[in-house]
Amino acid sequence: MRAGDQAGAERVAREAADSGDNYALRQLAVLCMRAGDQPGAERLYREAANRGDTNALHELAELRMRAGDQPGAERVAREAANRGDNHALRQLAVLCMQAGDQPSVERLYREAADRGDTDALQRLAVLRLRAGDQPGAERLYREAADRGYTDALQRLAVLRLRAGDQPGAERLAREAADHGHPYALHELARLRHEAGDQPGAERFAREVADRGETYTLRELAEARHKAGDQPGAERLALEAANRGDKYALKELAALCMQAGDQPSAERLYREAADRGDNYALRQLAVLRLRAGDQPGAERLYREAANRGYIEALLELAELRMRADDQPGAERVAREAANHRHPNALHKLAVQRAEAGDQPGAERLAREVADHGHTYTLLELVKARHEAGDQPGAERLAREAADRGDKDALRNLAWLCHIAGDQPGAERFAREAADHGHTNALRELVVPIMQAGDQQVAERLAREAANHGHTYT
Repeated sequence: MRAGDQAGAERVAREAADSGDNYALRQLAVLCMRAGDQPGAERLYREAANRGDTNALHELAELRMRAGDQPGAERVAREAANRGDNHALRQLAVLCMQAGDQPSVERLYREAADRGDTDALQRLAVLRLRAGDQPGAERLYREAADRGYTDALQRLAVLRLRAGDQPGAERLAREAADHGHPYALHELARLRHEAGDQPGAERFAREVADRGETYTLRELAEARHKAGDQPGAERLALEAANRGDKYALKELAALCMQAGDQPSAERLYREAADRGDNYALRQLAVLRLRAGDQPGAERLYREAANRGYIEALLELAELRMRADDQPGAERVAREAANHRHPNALHKLAVQRAEAGDQPGAERLAREVADHGHTYTLLELVKARHEAGDQPGAERLAREAADRGDKDALRNLAWLCHIAGDQPGAERFAREAADHGHTNALRELVVPIMQAGDQQVAERLAREAANHGHTYT
């Protein structure tokens, strides 16, 4: 940063700071650092800190540390801590760790902990563990827990379990769960399962479930399935479902499908469906289709639709289409559209257009439009244009525009431009502008200019300006 530039930048930053914006001073300090002006950066951080910005003290401490001045860095970090912010001390500890200075790391974390920072206690416990001092780590986790950091109880429980102290681990896990942290009980269940103690695993899973969390039962069900114990898996999944778990039966069914066990998958999806899960009904329908049972699939889609799962109507309409039952497909599609899902009608319209039935396609597109969506008409505009039927494309674009779609004529203008029909592009852009889409003219200016036709570009820019786009 040149001296003149920096002076001007400082002036602007000070104006911002005088309005209460210390961030401007810190950003200017960053610019000074990039320019190699560390004294200037420190001066600006100090100024921001004097205005009450403790974030500036963090960055100032880091600057001192990187400059090799650890005593100065610690002094600044303590200044931040004295203002109630221990982050700078933890940050310094991380820098010391990167430098391999383990004694300073532990000393700084201990100082932060003594100032009430329980996160520093947890980090200190991790360091003690890495150093092989499990008793020291446990003392620190207990200290953190006594200060209200209940996550430390979970970690303590796992440490006790690893040390072979099952009663101690259970006691701590329950203490953590009583404070709203049941994960330690979940971990005990997992470890009991891995040790082959299925009754013990289930006992802990039920303790977790008693506290309102069924994920442990669900995971045990999946584990029993993978171990080849399908009855045990289903028993646990049902237990989870009875306790309000919406996913246990479906997830187990999906695992059965992956394993090629279709009967079990269907049985579980049916159980979930009978409990009110409409997605499970849909999955059952998919299974029936894969088995070649289209009537069974349609019955299940209809059952799901009757329960309010309207998406099932879209899939039912698709099945009727595949079966070449056009009247049936339209009937179901209209039913879906009446429930605000016109996409099936849209698909039918596109299918009719692709089959060469233009009147049928337009009829269905108008039905979609009657439900407030003109996108099917726009799709037909594009198809007519690409087929070389410009009058048909224009007619449909105007119909969409008359139904309130500002994009219809604009899109047609762009299609004409891409096809090299410049007069058509301009004509439709003007019509679009007259319908309120004033961007249509402006959007043609840049590509025409890039094509080298400066005169036409300027003329269109003036027209756009007349419609309010003076920046064109």
